[in-house]
Amino acid sequence: MSVDFDQIRGALSKAADRISGRCDRKAVRKILRQRSRQMAARVMERVELERFAHVIVVRRGAALLGLPIAAVREVRAVEVAVLPRATEVVQGLFQVRGQVHSLVDVGPFFGETSPIGHGEHALVLLVAAAAGVVGVRIDEVLGPRELYVEEIDHGLHGGRIDFVSHVTRDLLQVVDVDAMLANPAVRLGAG
Repeated sequence: MSVDFDQIRGALSKAADRISGRCDRKAVRKILRQRSRQMAARVMERVELERFAHVIVVRRGAALLGLPIAAVREVRAVEVAVLPRATEVVQGLFQVRGQVHSLVDVGPFFGETSPIGHGEHALVLLVAAAAGVVGVRIDEVLGPRELYVEEIDHGLHGGRIDFVSHVTRDLLQVVDVDAMLANPAVRLGAG
């Protein structure tokens, strides 16, 4: 009796391929073509999201704030000169390249009260508004972010803080810089 070992090896190899899920090259190409068609169909179906704003995300205390990236001039650590009778919102002044700017701390609006001492350093975001350039005190910069209309949670904005124009579902509060500088607490402190 003669045994054809090549035939047995081939049959075992095919069975092992079927059991392990391996396929031949034609089957692999067929699967890849199907997947590419499916992915292309998904891309074609994807609805273009409506862009809302491009912001820089910062943290002040527990609050996450988004300031329009177009208004941001720079981020830097500055030495603060505290003003006599300074308010908790406008705590002092600082100098950058010969220009004197007000230090606006939005922390008190969000329950963060940590006054700064004379000569201490603070991280500020220099922002330009219609009223001029001011420094907004922050704790850290988290980076730029593209916001889309679909992210805005219209149920969260209750008008508690007048310069927060929108709130996203992940609780990022979008700041209107001009409205912030028009706030009576900020104007009072600057005057």
